[in-house]
Amino acid sequence: MDNNLPGPMFNDYLSGAYLMWTMYPEYKVWIDSRHFPYRGQIFQDWQGIGSRYPINPEGLSAFTDKYPVRIALVHHNYQHIITWFNRSPDWVLAYFDKAAVVMVHRDTIQELPPSAIGAMSPPSHYKNVSNPIILGYLFDVYQKFFGYQYAAEIRDHYEQNVADRYWNKQNTLTNMDRFLARMRQQEGRN
Repeated sequence: MDNNLPGPMFNDYLSGAYLMWTMYPEYKVWIDSRHFPYRGQIFQDWQGIGSRYPINPEGLSAFTDKYPVRIALVHHNYQHIITWFNRSPDWVLAYFDKAAVVMVHRDTIQELPPSAIGAMSPPSHYKNVSNPIILGYLFDVYQKFFGYQYAAEIRDHYEQNVADRYWNKQNTLTNMDRFLARMRQQEGRN
């Protein structure tokens, strides 16, 4: 991490091995895909995200009371965990890209350089992406953090760039359109 974000770090099961390979010893991972080192409480707590630790601010607070993490790197595959951090007023988005998001605890913001927070690439940055999975993840991130206009632009990239022969293209576009209609309606109420 270029901005020397303060640890300890939370990461998801999928990203742990890569992070260990690229960032050790500066950062220690919370979990990785080698089940055996974590087979005790850490793995049980990982599996308990959503049940033992509900996807709400109280659930995240209980989790961070036990594991006092200050940064979180979460692969897009774990949208429920991104939602978990996003719903908490104690966490802010610092960065995201085609693979993951980085969230930081509000208490650490004053320790960071200004360039470390709010690094958002506009949707046009992804105008040439044609991978439907990545565009779907980006749609989720833009709608969660930035609103209707940004998510709609990613939806348009999806329609233009994903091959028509992709088996789930029309279903995904229909779902995106439904979600955007709900977002537009909610933003109109506010």
